[in-house]
Amino acid sequence: MHVSSKKPGFDPDALLAPTMTGPVASRRTPPKFSKPKILLIGSESVAATPLSEAGYNVAVGWFGRPFHRTEPNALAACYHLPNHTEQEIVVIDLCYPPLRDAGSLDEWSDPRLKVMAEIRPDFDRIYNFGGVFVVFCEPRIAWDRQSGLVATSPDDSFDDDENERPDTWGFLSVLSSKFLDVWRDHGMEMTCVGKQTALTSLLSRHLSGAQFFATLRPHHELGPDRLGPEGKEPFIPVLKSKYGDTVGGVICNEQTGGLVFLLPYIADKPGFIYSLIT
Repeated sequence: MHVSSKKPGFDPDALLAPTMTGPVASRRTPPKFSKPKILLIGSESVAATPLSEAGYNVAVGWFGRPFHRTEPNALAACYHLPNHTEQEIVVIDLCYPPLRDAGSLDEWSDPRLKVMAEIRPDFDRIYNFGGVFVVFCEPRIAWDRQSGLVATSPDDSFDDDENERPDTWGFLSVLSSKFLDVWRDHGMEMTCVGKQTALTSLLSRHLSGAQFFATLRPHHELGPDRLGPEGKEPFIPVLKSKYGDTVGGVICNEQTGGLVFLLPYIADKPGFIYSLIT
């Protein structure tokens, strides 16, 4: 896999190659490493601390948060994405337990959808220039004109409009529902699949306490010759549930080196992010 520009301390090729066997905002000194520029979105600020202490250039942001119609929404609609147009590694945590546990979404609003749609061209450019995205997955929640917020599922029978419905995976075009189905499911039994790589070895060490809340069904997967369908980004499954559903994978842009890691909930998220990047 070709990567357009190597970034100090982070080698995507090494992750996928087979193997033989305090808050960032308060930083008072410049980072030791100006690159790669790392943006953590939605992750707890504690996840940034190990990277920050190691001298990495880390910023923390958020898309806003979902809110119930009975609560004030002014702060929920606020978003903060510092210098998001020039980041090189973007970690996105889609987890929001109150929304996950809500059951019916009729009385909820999610301002993240609008923000994600607005910044998608910027994130597409990062990806197309060899940028790396790490996404901790949740079910795809979309806005439907008739039903409001809905979690997409195999029984999704909404009419197809000319314009795609905004949803919580709308920050990257390659994650569009045109290319990837994301369905609600939950479990704790996961197994690494495919060749043993640095990534699967890292995942294996962090499966204790891990859970998945969504299954991934790409409309195309990477074949044995490592070539995806023409004009599409190849998808490499790396984690399967006990029933054989994909719950973790990597999307690769073979031409530019852009990567998207799609991962389940990891209990030790700060440690995992630190190990993945360093």
